[in-house]
Amino acid sequence: MAGLHGAHEPALFSRIDSLVQRSRPSAGPLPRRGMSRSTRLLRTQAGSLLIVTLWIVTILVVLVVAIARTLSLEVRLTKYSLAREQARALARSGVYLAMERLKRDVEPGDKPYDWLEDDWAAETQPVSDSRANGSVEIEILDLDRKLNVNAATVDQLTQLSGSSDVAHALVDYRDQDQEGAWEAAMEAHAYYPKNGPLIAPEELREIPGQTTETLEALEQFTVAVPEPAPRTKVNVNTASREVLRVVGLPMLAEEILQFRAQGHYFTALAPTLVTESPVVPPPFDPAAPEFLNAQLALQVNSDTFEIHATGRLNSPKVRYRINAVVKRTGCPTATQTPCIVAWREG
Repeated sequence: MAGLHGAHEPALFSRIDSLVQRSRPSAGPLPRRGMSRSTRLLRTQAGSLLIVTLWIVTILVVLVVAIARTLSLEVRLTKYSLAREQARALARSGVYLAMERLKRDVEPGDKPYDWLEDDWAAETQPVSDSRANGSVEIEILDLDRKLNVNAATVDQLTQLSGSSDVAHALVDYRDQDQEGAWEAAMEAHAYYPKNGPLIAPEELREIPGQTTETLEALEQFTVAVPEPAPRTKVNVNTASREVLRVVGLPMLAEEILQFRAQGHYFTALAPTLVTESPVVPPPFDPAAPEFLNAQLALQVNSDTFEIHATGRLNSPKVRYRINAVVKRTGCPTATQTPCIVAWREG
C-alpha cells in the first residue's frame, strides 16, 4: 500500500495543481464591483445632458452670428440711406445754384440775347462741400435750341425723325381732335392718343412705329415741356444744324454755324439783323429771302433751360441726380424767376 501511494503521488499532485489553475480567474481587467444600476443610469443621463448642452450652445452661436449679420446689414442700410439723403441735398443745392447763375446772366443790363459762351453755358468744375464730404456737378442746357415737339409740323418731324409714319402718328397723338387715320391705327394697336400736348420726352415712346433711330433723333432735336402755349421759335445762337434747316434755313444753316464757330453771335433779328459788334458784319445778306421767310421762327435769346445736378458723396460712394426744367419768363406772379416747371430725380 505504501508502495502504491508512493508510485502515484506525482501524478496526483499534478492533477490537483491543474484543478487549482482552472479555478483561478483569467488575466484581464478586474470586474466592476460595487456599481449599482442607478449609478450607471446617472452616468448615461449625464452624457445625454452634455450632448444636449453642446447642441444648445451651437444653436446659440448660430443665432448670435445671424443677429450680428442682420444688425450689420441694418447699420449699412441706415448709413446708405443717410448718405443718399446727403447726396440728394447736394443735388438740390446744385439746382438752385444753377438757377442763380441764370438769374445773374439776365440782370446785368437785361441783355436780350443768349449764346454758347455765356456764363450759364460754360463748363463748370464740381463744387466741393467739405462738411458733407462730397461735391455737386452742374450742367445747364438750353432747351430753346430744340424744336418744340408740340408746335412742329409733320414735314419738320419727318425731316428730323426720318419717318413719315412716326411724324403723322405723333401729330395725331398730340392734336385735340379724335379723328384721323393714324389715330384710328393707334387705337387698333392699343395705343391711346393723348389728344393734348406732350409735357415730357418719355411720352415719345408712346408713339407707335418708333424705332431706336427715330426715337433718338426726336429726343436729340425736339423738346417737350409743360407750358400754356407751345413755343414756336428756336434760338439762332444755339440751335443745331439740323434744327436750323427744318425751321427754314437749309442753305444758311452752315454759314450761321461757321459764324458762331468764330466766336460771333446775333443780338437782334428785327427790324434788322444785328451782331455783337458794329464792326462784325452778318454772315449773309439780311435781305436774303430764305432768312426773311424763316425770321418768324427764330429768336436770339433763350427762355427755357434744363438743369442737370448730380450730388456725389465720397464715402460711401453714393450718387443722386436731379433734372429740372426752368423758365425765365411766364412764371406766376408770386414766384421768383427763374421758376421750376418740371422736376425729375433719382
